[in-house]
Amino acid sequence: MRSWHLTAIAGRLGIRISNDRLNQISDETPVLVDLKPVGEGYMEDFHAAGGMSALLRELKPLLHLDTIDVTGRTLAQTLEEPLDWVDRKVIRPFSDRCPRSAPDFAQGTLAPVGRDLKRAAATAGGCSRRRAPRWCSRPGGSVAAHR
Repeated sequence: MRSWHLTAIAGRLGIRISNDRLNQISDETPVLVDLKPVGEGYMEDFHAAGGMSALLRELKPLLHLDTIDVTGRTLAQTLEEPLDWVDRKVIRPFSDRCPRSAPDFAQGTLAPVGRDLKRAAATAGGCSRRRAPRWCSRPGGSVAAHR
């Protein structure tokens, strides 16, 4: 979930999430699914690899397992059911996260109140020559847009 989705949902409930907290959530949440626009696979690959059932099992340590679903079962009960197969090229184990990171919230001269930044787009691998302007990291952790 991109951070602007999280802040929009929280905003509807009157909850303000600071930039520092967004970064903390981003750092604590592993990227386990290798999909485009930055990754290799497509959504249909995710579905064929085991889909949400497989992903939720990997994220189990971060979830509230006592949550009850529409059938009246807890998430823990649902996740106890065995899976037929998981494609580990698409859905990685919790212990082997994707090297690409989740979004970050940057703040500075170009964005005094902050700006959502996809970290993967600020890496050498994420800076495509076809993108203009591109986002690339600079020494000192700053980020700049250039053509």
